[in-house]
Amino acid sequence: MSNVDQRALISMTNTFLEDQPERNLLDYLTRGLDLGDDVSNDRSSAIDRILKSPNAEIFARAAEREFGEIASPDVIAEWVLTALYTSMDALGVNTTAPDSSRTKVAGFDLAHVNLSGKNSAEIHNELAQHLLINKIASVENLELAMEILLSRKAPELLVKDIPAAVVKGTHSWVSFTTAVARLEAEAPGSTSKMTYAQVMMRNELAPITLADKLVEQQAQNDALKDWGVQSGVLDWNSADSYSEEDMAKVRAAFKDQVDRLNEASNTFAKRPPNLHDMTTAYIKEQNPHLSDEQIRQKVLTPKESVVLSFPGPYSLLDIFVHSAQIHKEVDLHTYTSSDKNIDLSTISARDFQHNFVNSHFEGALRLYLDASERAVQSQVKYLISKLPLEDRKIIEHGNITVSRELDVVRGYNSDPVGVERSPTSIIVQSEIIDKNGNKRIHSYEIDNASNSIRKREDLNDKTPATIPSLRDNTTGRVRAIGDSVPRTRSLVPITPDGNYHENVLSPWSNNSTHNAPNSFSSEKTQYIADAMVKKINIRSYAEELRGTTTFDGEVPFYQELEDFLLGLIPGYNAITNFIKGNWQEGLIDLSLDIFGFILAGAGGVARAAGTGVRTATSTLGGHREKVVAWRNRRAQPHRCPGPSTGRGAGRYQLLSQPRPHRK
Repeated sequence: MSNVDQRALISMTNTFLEDQPERNLLDYLTRGLDLGDDVSNDRSSAIDRILKSPNAEIFARAAEREFGEIASPDVIAEWVLTALYTSMDALGVNTTAPDSSRTKVAGFDLAHVNLSGKNSAEIHNELAQHLLINKIASVENLELAMEILLSRKAPELLVKDIPAAVVKGTHSWVSFTTAVARLEAEAPGSTSKMTYAQVMMRNELAPITLADKLVEQQAQNDALKDWGVQSGVLDWNSADSYSEEDMAKVRAAFKDQVDRLNEASNTFAKRPPNLHDMTTAYIKEQNPHLSDEQIRQKVLTPKESVVLSFPGPYSLLDIFVHSAQIHKEVDLHTYTSSDKNIDLSTISARDFQHNFVNSHFEGALRLYLDASERAVQSQVKYLISKLPLEDRKIIEHGNITVSRELDVVRGYNSDPVGVERSPTSIIVQSEIIDKNGNKRIHSYEIDNASNSIRKREDLNDKTPATIPSLRDNTTGRVRAIGDSVPRTRSLVPITPDGNYHENVLSPWSNNSTHNAPNSFSSEKTQYIADAMVKKINIRSYAEELRGTTTFDGEVPFYQELEDFLLGLIPGYNAITNFIKGNWQEGLIDLSLDIFGFILAGAGGVARAAGTGVRTATSTLGGHREKVVAWRNRRAQPHRCPGPSTGRGAGRYQLLSQPRPHRK
């Protein structure tokens, strides 16, 4: 139906309603209908019932008399659905060039930057308020109105059980909307009967036919436009028209972000290099007749008395590691074995200290520490970029400070000591000055281990300051103090290592209503990310990662240290449990998939980014439905899952098809 015809249909509908008590067509069509639970449980079935009502037929015949007959197998459905949509989206019908109506529904822009960082439930709520305030829908028929409008412009918002973690402006949303577009092109209306998990599982299958490839390509292009605007890579324009140069910039930024998150995801899924395990493997490679148990068995004692804190007995592992630590070759001739099955004369220790420790473990440790710092940086950037636009602007446009939160204990005869509130979090404060000159402080806590950012209004009155003579007031761990000791909550500034512009922390103007800051790639975000790296200070554990043995203590603390380090890595235990098949334990341990690759599907993300994304979570694809179900139980405990799946939606599919043509 042409734009002119749609305007004429709106005019005819308004004239038709002049003689009715209802103020809109949907209210007229539902007059006297008892839809019961159909509206909340299956809105498409409720619409089918409306189309069979006497009022639907009366209206369709009136439209037919006005415009003439149309060629359709279901004339009533065609006229009613077309009139319903056009009457509610009159602003879209009346949009004139160069303004675009691609993302607008009933005057509500579904791609507006203000929706950045919001999930489907929050977008639903904002659209609902818009429809009510502008009297486009009544309270009684609000859900039906939303269904009719979204089915044509944003069917992704009708998919069931969308996790709250999937938000606008992320690569997960790009993959999700692209997946929905592919399915809707194949069977209009089908995704409204599917769950999020079912949609994303289907999207893992790459398009085969030319038609499907073209659909995915166009959907990706539209999704990347929206991502570019919401991520601050593109400046919004009302015509929705961007040059190929603009889109190339967006695709490059999207690929860069996905590559960084992919690297971080893989890093967080790895254990730190384990000197004991690597040494055991080396000994066994040189001595295949030894078992792991024999290599770790403490049955060796020195032939001569030596001055050591713990004189043994030792294991082969102890001796090899200790020899490497003191840079000496392994000499087993100075020990005796109390186990007849461990014959020291048959054990080879060839080139252990030189070839193994220096080339293998130290190299692996250096790579691990470098990758861990980059992963922490990427995580902080991603967390900030996922915030609602208001909070992103507060951080980017304000005068910020970055601090660690300490409880400071002051003794009578000693220097003050700071007790760390959290070893994995930092406090970001931003001072905003409004147009009237009023100042306001906004405080946020970014926690690496819990993978979260939360507002800390209780700290708004705290001013970061250095504390003279404070022990451990830079980074790393702080000595614990008894809970009964009085303490003062304090913020101590963190100055990261790096080269920044002199005014990196300073405020800058925010004159644009439509444009978002490029939070992921801004220098201010980089400063905050570097501050988190300095706070965690994983390099301070390098010496301990080199391992301890019975030479250093009766109870080696290596495993305890490793467990502590893994506690700094969000989601590690869950990834391990998933791989082992213990998905329930994994779900309990994890803030799940911190970079969204499980929920978005690595395959769809890779195609959008034009890169071969393979994360450590790629092996978990078969668990996606369990993952999503668990997330929804936590985030939306009162929602019931919808029907398993469905192909098509009866006559309701007509909403997604071409409008009536006259004979």
